[in-house]
Amino acid sequence: NKVYVEKFVSLEKHVSARVFVKVLPTSNDYNASLLGLYFQNGKLFIIVRRSGYTYSFSYHYKDEYGSSTGPIKDINVNTWYQVEVWTEDATNFKVFINNKQEKTINPFNRCLGNFEKFRAGSAPTGIPSSSWNYKYLIDCIALADNYIGKLADPPCLEKSGKEGLKLPSSPQFSGPFINLVLKQGFFTDSSLVIAPLQYCLDFLTFYEELRTFGVKKVLLGQIGTSVESQDKIFPILFSTSFETGDLSRFDKINFANGTIEVIPNASYQGNYGLKIYAGYSTPYVRKKIKSNPLWLRVYFRHGSSYSWDETFHWINIYSESGKSLLGIRHKVSKISVGWRDGAFWDLVNTNVSIPLSSWMKLELGIKVGSGDGWIEVWKDDQLVYRKTKLNNASYGEPALISLEVAGKSGDFDPTGFYDCVAVSNERIINAGIPAPPERTSSEFIHLLGEIVNPKWRTYKEILQFLVCLEKRLKIHPSEILQLVLSPRLISRKILLEPNILIREVKENA
Repeated sequence: NKVYVEKFVSLEKHVSARVFVKVLPTSNDYNASLLGLYFQNGKLFIIVRRSGYTYSFSYHYKDEYGSSTGPIKDINVNTWYQVEVWTEDATNFKVFINNKQEKTINPFNRCLGNFEKFRAGSAPTGIPSSSWNYKYLIDCIALADNYIGKLADPPCLEKSGKEGLKLPSSPQFSGPFINLVLKQGFFTDSSLVIAPLQYCLDFLTFYEELRTFGVKKVLLGQIGTSVESQDKIFPILFSTSFETGDLSRFDKINFANGTIEVIPNASYQGNYGLKIYAGYSTPYVRKKIKSNPLWLRVYFRHGSSYSWDETFHWINIYSESGKSLLGIRHKVSKISVGWRDGAFWDLVNTNVSIPLSSWMKLELGIKVGSGDGWIEVWKDDQLVYRKTKLNNASYGEPALISLEVAGKSGDFDPTGFYDCVAVSNERIINAGIPAPPERTSSEFIHLLGEIVNPKWRTYKEILQFLVCLEKRLKIHPSEILQLVLSPRLISRKILLEPNILIREVKENA
């Protein structure tokens, strides 16, 4: 029977597909498809084959100009193998077994077209099969637009002899930096609980990366505090530090007569920040996020040209109908809070001073209700304003955040800068980004990447590397990080010598 899973992915040129497979012994000869790559004008299958007492991988290729079938490699049963097919272009397919190239397959059709579909499972039509009794396990499926290889290996993969790879069963790692439950070498799809990076300044972007592993919730605390003692879990509904260099995360952008741009060297932390130049209008960027209550955290600073003669908007939270529910502005160098109670809109001037040309952390919290609504505004972890027992439900729940700068004066047009935006349904107390460290997040990635593998650049790969070190060296990744970010950097040689590394950690962490 045909038993398979499929994934439809459109790629114009390159594609790589990787699976892990363990073949179980059976009593019948068979040919059964392990994976299939479907292009517009051709298809390739990697096959699990039993002939007599010999098990092997083979291939079958077919397009409009012909077909070919051939062997790849004999294998052992009850052994995990990493199988990957990579096509750089239409000229050939490269087949890798355990990261070693074993076969090059040349298609007849030089114009394969776009990659369209991946299949993992039993024999498709066109391959001879008496496969009623074949048995094998498939795990750790990965698709990419480039060769995957070791970069996507399970973090706790262990070699078992020369031929196969053995996956340990349900290992557990825990520590002040990481508390992971891994299944077959990969993250579970239920949740991943971690303490924040003390040295990785862009924590929320890090969290966004982890979501690709099925992260559902994050435990926020500080390095040096045991994970078990942390009991606050914050679902991060949205976050951006503009490190992508664009505004693709937002739903609406209105330039008006001003300028909105993500620029380097204008951020609180990291490489990029958002600049909004009013130009005698009200340009803004907005994101749809519906939550009640809703908390918005933003780092903000004025441009040096700011004047205190007018009331200018910075941040607003709107209902779905477009009514402003809560906003903060400035008035005569002080923070002003605007809020709604029923149809009534009030603007309260506080005594909290605003720094000019320096960053401040601003937090807006709102719950819409009938008599039990409330608002809170915080600056740099100090309460600015609180109002309770509000009847603010008439215009709907919070559904839209807006970063905006208004220019209404004929002789002056202000500029504002934004960074490290985060939205949750609770105040993000411990996720406040610390004072800028000596190194930026990109430098942090670069350091670990250069130490381990010149190709490693993503948070995912670094996380996998740290988990490997924790298992191998029996020390917490937080200690590794402290060492790596100390003036004396780890060398490749130290990584190969656990005792040297542990000594370096004790001396330098």
